[in-house]
Amino acid sequence: MTTDVAVIGGGLGGLMAATLAARHGQRVTLWERASVLGGRGRTTVQDGFHMNLGPHALYVAGDANRLLTELGVRPVGAKPRLPGLSTWSPAGATPQGYWQVARMLAAAPFWSTAQFRGQTVDTWLAARLTEPGALRLAWALLRTVSYCADGDADAGRMALQLQRAVHNVLYLDGGWQQLVDGLENAAQVAGVQLYPSAAVERVEPGVVWVGGQSIEAKSIILAVSPTAAAALLPESVALGQLASEARPVYAACLDVALSEVPHPARTFAAGFVDPTYLSVHSASADLAPPGGGLLHALWYRRHGDGGDHRDALERMLDVEQPGWRDVVVHARYLPKMVVANDRMRADAFPNQVPDVPGVWVVGDWVGAEGWLLDAVAQSARKAAKAVGR
Repeated sequence: MTTDVAVIGGGLGGLMAATLAARHGQRVTLWERASVLGGRGRTTVQDGFHMNLGPHALYVAGDANRLLTELGVRPVGAKPRLPGLSTWSPAGATPQGYWQVARMLAAAPFWSTAQFRGQTVDTWLAARLTEPGALRLAWALLRTVSYCADGDADAGRMALQLQRAVHNVLYLDGGWQQLVDGLENAAQVAGVQLYPSAAVERVEPGVVWVGGQSIEAKSIILAVSPTAAAALLPESVALGQLASEARPVYAACLDVALSEVPHPARTFAAGFVDPTYLSVHSASADLAPPGGGLLHALWYRRHGDGGDHRDALERMLDVEQPGWRDVVVHARYLPKMVVANDRMRADAFPNQVPDVPGVWVVGDWVGAEGWLLDAVAQSARKAAKAVGR
């Protein structure tokens, strides 16, 4: 068996890259070890509740939304409703603090990544916000738009994420499964050969091994995590080094399906002191049966945080949605959910594996631009363009 382009990994990034490469006229084959495609974009349906793996939001002004539209996948959903905005902490900001944050946000449309070169988020905020409450408020906002709570994150990438958040996000009807289904259909229409339940064993230059069989490929795209990529391609010293240095971003998440929302006006809360978040996604998107509600409570884990935060998230729900325990239909706790496979840094891994020719990588850990699904989309576009030449 031979193919022009071999794609390993059937998550959103793998599907994007495979479809684009096929549209460039390449014969493309994609293998996914799981029995279904979609990776972390999959949505579980239970009793009419559509539960993503934690809170998912699609940035309207992001690269992912543009690429999805280009591929014929038009996300359907709604912008979040925030009439019940709450700050879950008695330690808020003073009027001076609110003014400092407002002044910083007013300049956001004019930011360029060059002006943040060499800065971390901590140094960036410290130079602009002098009031302690302003720092807490700024971090509550930044955590919400980036899912990242580490002060040593790259300031340029964080600033870009905040810029995109100004244009709002979409919560998707039926969850992110609609993106998975749309991309799978786009891949099939483009002629991609899709093989779920097919675990690739290893990769060599120009060869992919699956089920003990070698498949020749002119180009190979690894749309997997750094650890998985390094294991598949042990010949690459660069990938091995990255896998040892990568610092994934995690969150503790409590996904809760309720037969009714006790306090429907309280749709959002963010912690000022604790790195927490609460959102009733079903208040905007079609995610629950009539009368029901689906909400997500999140604890953004800082690097080195190994604690169990379920009790803290449940206490947050007790404050914001008292009575929720009496109407629980389903509750799922994800103690260490992967937000991104590497930290938000300026020197991210390049699109092409530098020490093994003919191999490209796709993922949220690739490239120094964008973040989360936007980084995935950017790397997928670049990889597909390179192999399509």
